[in-house]
Amino acid sequence: MGPTYVSRYRSRIVERLRCVLAGDAPLRNVLRYHVGLEDATGAANQAFGKLIRPSLTLFIAEELDGDPEDALSAAVSLELVHGFSLVHDDVQDGDEMRRGRPTVWSRWGEPQAINAGDLLLALALAEARAAGDAVLKRLLDAVIEMIEGQALDVSFEARWPRMDEYAAMIDKKTGALFRCACELGAVLADAPREVRNRLNGIGRELGRAVQIRDDLLGIWGSESELGKPVRADLRRRKKSYPMVAAAGRANDGEWRILKAAFAKETPSDEALREVVETMERLGVRESGAREVEAHLEGALSELERLPVSDDGLRQMRALCESLRWTPETGVR
Repeated sequence: MGPTYVSRYRSRIVERLRCVLAGDAPLRNVLRYHVGLEDATGAANQAFGKLIRPSLTLFIAEELDGDPEDALSAAVSLELVHGFSLVHDDVQDGDEMRRGRPTVWSRWGEPQAINAGDLLLALALAEARAAGDAVLKRLLDAVIEMIEGQALDVSFEARWPRMDEYAAMIDKKTGALFRCACELGAVLADAPREVRNRLNGIGRELGRAVQIRDDLLGIWGSESELGKPVRADLRRRKKSYPMVAAAGRANDGEWRILKAAFAKETPSDEALREVVETMERLGVRESGAREVEAHLEGALSELERLPVSDDGLRQMRALCESLRWTPETGVR
């Protein structure tokens, strides 16, 4: 996201996170570490993610003539839900690194990581309740969808999904929180139903773009971009966009390469190299880049039909530009 967009809301989001997670109660230090407020020793730190979702909520509320301060609890509740999902994702995926730091489970163990994720969800719901029943209901709907999407993602490890099944999964797993981010801003600005519907579409398009881009980075990115080892998803036989796209267009010989690699519990380096080469021959990286571009353009197209300022359009274009997959993206 562009610097101006970040600077507009970042400090307020961080300060509210600091307030919500303050104290010496059990696990509070773990939560502050996870969201980036502290390092592993408890010293102050700034290891935050991009904070796209809560920033979207505040941005949309302000653009629709709402008060960003009134939307702050809603925005932070969304970020806490996102944090909850990441803690549990890391346990399920066995990922030992996130944002270049040890994950919660790898540092404190799986039982405490599960507890930490549960506590983040509870704090998120409490924060949403403080923002009002409408916010709480919308957040709960998003949480249900997100968890359903995660369950689908895990189920794909045992089979090869079709592209339409993959799309339905990411609309839940990733899209639910992006749609919620957009809609919460509209709810708090008391926007009409037509505006909310368009914002739902913007959130859906952004969610698809972000997930497909992340899936491409998982194969062709760098460890510095990912914050964890490259191709970890391949080793776990996850069916992300590159794998699903390759399976859908492979000939018999290419399909045998894919199937043979993923038939093993731990694919060898040689098998993974052949899989990546197969994906590249099939043009998966290029088709993924086109998908990302199309979804970002779809989000901008919807936004241009909404009553937002010229500066608001510029900020969203900057966001979309930062999410595009270019020839330089993923070059190691």
